[in-house]
Amino acid sequence: MGRYASFTVGFKQKALDYALEHGNRVAGRHFDVDEIRIRYCKKQRDRLMATNSTRRAFRGPKSGKFPDIEMAVLEYVKDMRKDGCAVS
Repeated sequence: MGRYASFTVGFKQKALDYALEHGNRVAGRHFDVDEIRIRYCKKQRDRLMATNSTRRAFRGPKSGKFPDIEMAVLEYVKDMRKDGCAVS
C-alpha cells in the first residue's frame, strides 16, 4: 500500500465487517492495509455506518466551530447594511 492511501467509507465498512468476523490482523492482510487502520476504523464505526459509502473523509463540523461568534458577526453585518453601510 502506498504512503498516502485514502479509502472510501464503503471500503472501510467492508473491512470492518470482515474484521468483526475474522479479527483485525486477518482483515488487514486480506484488504492489504495496516492493522492500525482497521482499529482506527473501528473507533469511527458509528460515524462510518451513517455516512454515504462513496465519501472519503470527514472534514470537521459543518455548523462551524464558533457558532456564537458567527451569529454575533451576522447580526453586526445585518445592522450595518440596514444603516446603509457597505459590508462584504
